[in-house]
Amino acid sequence: MPLKNEGRTKCQNVFPLLSSVPVLSAVPSPINCPKLHAKTGKLILACNQQEVEYLKDTMRISAENRVPGARIISQEEAKKLEPNISCIKAAYFPSSGIVEATQLVYQLYTRASNNGIFFLTNTEVLDIKAKNNIFEIRTRTGSQTEIFESELVINSAGLYSDKIARLVNPDSPYDILPIRGESAKFYKSKRDNLRHSGLNIYPTPYPIYPNGKKADIPFDLFQQLFEQGKVVKTVGVHLTPTFDIINNEYQIGNLVTLGPATQRVTDREDNSEGLLPPEHYFQFVKPFFPNLEQKDISLHQAGVQAKLVQQYDWVMRPDEKYPNFIQLIGIDSPGLTACLSIAEYVEELLKSV
Repeated sequence: MPLKNEGRTKCQNVFPLLSSVPVLSAVPSPINCPKLHAKTGKLILACNQQEVEYLKDTMRISAENRVPGARIISQEEAKKLEPNISCIKAAYFPSSGIVEATQLVYQLYTRASNNGIFFLTNTEVLDIKAKNNIFEIRTRTGSQTEIFESELVINSAGLYSDKIARLVNPDSPYDILPIRGESAKFYKSKRDNLRHSGLNIYPTPYPIYPNGKKADIPFDLFQQLFEQGKVVKTVGVHLTPTFDIINNEYQIGNLVTLGPATQRVTDREDNSEGLLPPEHYFQFVKPFFPNLEQKDISLHQAGVQAKLVQQYDWVMRPDEKYPNFIQLIGIDSPGLTACLSIAEYVEELLKSV
């Protein structure tokens, strides 16, 4: 598809406006790459009786979602799975796992390309106009501009999804709050008492205030404040095993990540200024992984999430004025985990347009 100055190209099917995780016009066939994902299991740990109440609510949600094999286990059972943890009770999810995220995105990109999808990288959307059920999308790549025409558009522009939404519908009510997610790491082979058997290890979910501070409150009070929009719930800083290339294949490696740590940023592209220090992660992890020392922790990665201001959940729906413009706004964590299911959901939305 050559780019021409103010050229005009008619797009077949769908014109997706993408960010870091593509939502495609056609769902790729299921990925079967055993080296790129692993069923590790997950423990969610309660360290006191108040946390047990939150743990019970986690089990309620898992039952509603039909999570297979999920159950409450004792401290003794939990320590058989991960000897270096601390808790009074735990929830065990044997079906939980991890994926090598960069390879997942690459697989989606490759399969989409092989099925006729064309990607324009480093391309800015300048304007979108709706004319007689056709969208004119003006873009700029370097010094070249082009106008595309499409009957269907998917807005999956991540941090800029609110701005894209208002290009086509100025009355769109949604705003993105950029929240930077950060992570740290340690190496489990450093000492025997840091040995990590390979499960995802989480604290019990807990509420936070709008300023990001933890709300150390009983569960019944959390329910009241959550309904009033005064707190939200977070999964907290947790331990995640990672892949490494061992003997020329992806295997669970020596590095364990800690995160996410989150903070509000004003610049949607700010991935590095004022990163939270290792002691931030240490204070959250120490209660349930007590042998970890602050000196074991170093900083790892960071990236900015697109969090919605107006509501807690994602927006995945046709635009109110233009039903052939699909809005995907505020897809923050766990958007990567849900990306294939989101694609299937969008495919169903497109059938109804």
